[in-house]
Amino acid sequence: MLAAFALLFVACSPDSDGDGFRANVDCDDARPETFPGAPEWCDGRDNDCDGDASDFGASHFGSLTAPRDPLRPRAGFDLAETADLAGVDDIVYACPGAHPPIVLEGASLYGQPGVTVIGAAGLPGIEARGTVTIREVTVIDGDVTGGPGGIDARGAEVLELVEVTLLDNRGTIGGALALEGTRATLEDVVISANDGSDGGGIHAVDSQLTCIRTEVSGNTAVRGGGAFLGGTTALDQCSFSHNRAEAGGGVYVAADGEVSMAMARIDLNEADDGGGVLVEGELHARVDLVENVAVRGGGAFLLRGRLEYDVQVQRNEADLGGGVYVEEGARIDAAAVEHNTARVGGGVYVGSGTVTMVGPIAENLASEAGGGAYLGPHASWELDRARHNEAPVGGGVFVDGGHLDAQQIDGNLANAGPAVWITGGGMAEVRRFDGNGDATATTAALAVDQGLVRVRGLSGGTNAVGDLTCMASGLVYTFENASPAEQFGCNASECVLLD
Repeated sequence: MLAAFALLFVACSPDSDGDGFRANVDCDDARPETFPGAPEWCDGRDNDCDGDASDFGASHFGSLTAPRDPLRPRAGFDLAETADLAGVDDIVYACPGAHPPIVLEGASLYGQPGVTVIGAAGLPGIEARGTVTIREVTVIDGDVTGGPGGIDARGAEVLELVEVTLLDNRGTIGGALALEGTRATLEDVVISANDGSDGGGIHAVDSQLTCIRTEVSGNTAVRGGGAFLGGTTALDQCSFSHNRAEAGGGVYVAADGEVSMAMARIDLNEADDGGGVLVEGELHARVDLVENVAVRGGGAFLLRGRLEYDVQVQRNEADLGGGVYVEEGARIDAAAVEHNTARVGGGVYVGSGTVTMVGPIAENLASEAGGGAYLGPHASWELDRARHNEAPVGGGVFVDGGHLDAQQIDGNLANAGPAVWITGGGMAEVRRFDGNGDATATTAALAVDQGLVRVRGLSGGTNAVGDLTCMASGLVYTFENASPAEQFGCNASECVLLD
């Protein structure tokens, strides 16, 4: 009798969700994706009816509109297999857990908190080809020679990363991420503790890169500790901190690179050349270059580069050029170089080439020479203003064989040459110089050891120990509108006037 009743119950038990399993064995007969032996979905439910609702390590694929379409076959647990089965425009859904390296051929990857893709020796965590979106995934421990350790997107035409973390990956080209000919967008991305040759965090060549609210920190490289950037890059509310490289501690802008920044910050990075940035190409930025350290160019090293648009270079430190080091010429527009320190060239060190600078150099300090700036033998510099800088020699500017054309130099301090010290056959043209030096100064504001000075205006009479000291006889100096003896208080026998 009981056996007959049981048979009757089974026969009458419905299959409401049409998944082929009746309600008496289906643990959720309202969901077609739930039945005994079903693959686990990333939904926090017991899809396979084994009594365990954990999705740990599982994955599946579908589409944005139908992520759990029961009519399409899917893999259940191995993310790499799931990614292989997914087609172009499919979405691979990863459940929390540790997953193996994967290849995305035009498919996208959607994770959630706790999803980690672990790279391997010789394999990046993720290889992206075609058009790919990756969301809410952490990629770690990739180790690749000849490529990046985290995400290799050199074969991707379009890449979008959203809420992705790239951590502790190693590669010879871009420790965390490599782009080549890729149009990429990074939003709310964290790139940390990666190591690479060109670009410890990011390597971008011939690409269009947009970064929004992205944090790049603690990465190391030969060039570009945080990023090596070629092509066109736009950074909005991004930060580069605590990165290290031989050149470009925070960012290396390649010769073909054009980088724009808005509300960005590059701080606490280290390098031999360019603690904050090394610029071969162009950097148009609303950026703070703060508290970076280098041997040459604490804030920035400009190699034929261009730095412009509301750049704040502050509190950086270097042996040469605490704020900026220039080699082979550069243009610096709308930049403030302030509160930097160096042995030579507290604010700016110009090694060679022609430099045009619009913006103040203020309150910088050099322990030996050139509080505001040092100008080398083969350098030419158009300077807007140097004020309140300090050094033992050349408080405002130390001209060592170069050519200085300055609008205004005021309020600087030095034992010798509070405003400008000229040596090595250099030349300085100064339009206004006021309030330089104090009672400890041993020379007047402009001190010429060997070279030429042209004064194109009035001193204002407020320099502490006079206006001009000629350190040696027989040198030639030119003045406009007045003789040196009448207006500048230097020994006429030491200053030869040329009309």
